[in-house]
Amino acid sequence: MQINSIIIVGGGSSGWFTASILNKHVSEIDVTLIESPEVSTIGVGESTNLNINWFLQSLGMQDEEWMPHCDATYKGSIKFTDFHKKGKFFHFPFGPQDLRFTNIGNEKETLPIGSDAWSFKKLMYPDTPQTDFAESFWPAMQMVNNNKVHSNENHTIPEFNMKNDWAYQFDATKVGNWMKTNLCSNTKHILDHVTNVNLDEDGWISSLSTKEHGKIEADLYIDCTGFNSILLEKTLKVPYISYEDMLINNAAWATKIPYVDPDTEMELATNCTGINNGWVWNVPLFSRLGSGYVYSDKFVDKETALKEH
Repeated sequence: MQINSIIIVGGGSSGWFTASILNKHVSEIDVTLIESPEVSTIGVGESTNLNINWFLQSLGMQDEEWMPHCDATYKGSIKFTDFHKKGKFFHFPFGPQDLRFTNIGNEKETLPIGSDAWSFKKLMYPDTPQTDFAESFWPAMQMVNNNKVHSNENHTIPEFNMKNDWAYQFDATKVGNWMKTNLCSNTKHILDHVTNVNLDEDGWISSLSTKEHGKIEADLYIDCTGFNSILLEKTLKVPYISYEDMLINNAAWATKIPYVDPDTEMELATNCTGINNGWVWNVPLFSRLGSGYVYSDKFVDKETALKEH
């Protein structure tokens, strides 16, 4: 079947991310996004990993164009505080390791292999802090530690590519709105509430009924309604797949916090702090912090979790 028209149900970052990629790569297809004025977006999802880069690059987005409008900062690492030991932290930096001085990057077979080199160092010098592991193999950690960003266009920093080895911290709602304004000129935007999803005799979606625009049809329908899942779960009965057996945390509180001292609080990393019943995230955007507490409701009720956070 030839697809000539697509309807995206749901706005927010997921809806406009989808519309942007369709506008960019299949501009000949008629794309419509239906966004309900009665349903608010969550607005969480402020911290990304390296997978975001290929997506933004595929859209031709340049940092200097979108970052100032989306409260964005760079992210070079995930920082884990109070996970290994109370009062201690370690980093999980992005990008490749610099293994030039190990057996992987050197022809001398007498050198330890890869990260085993650090294990020998820790064995010989037990007081070596956990943070030293990242600092030994990721040159960009010096930027993270000193809150400095370097484009590395002259390649003075080994094994570091600015375009691929940094992620971002941003206001997801603002990114979606920026994409809507700048990348979705060919998308028809309808503000309306979907009242019913109509199926054909084979059980596939044939059309959508809306409150103000009546029945709307397309060749393909994309569900960007998040937890509501009005197309996939509620209509097509696609089961929700739970990871509860692997991920014990199943609830969260989220909030926005103003900076007290942005010079020290605006880190080039997302900080995760382990506390009694889960962990607290801290995402430093350009004008504020995004924070929240991920916990398990099997061990603490939401009121107590809010006090902990």
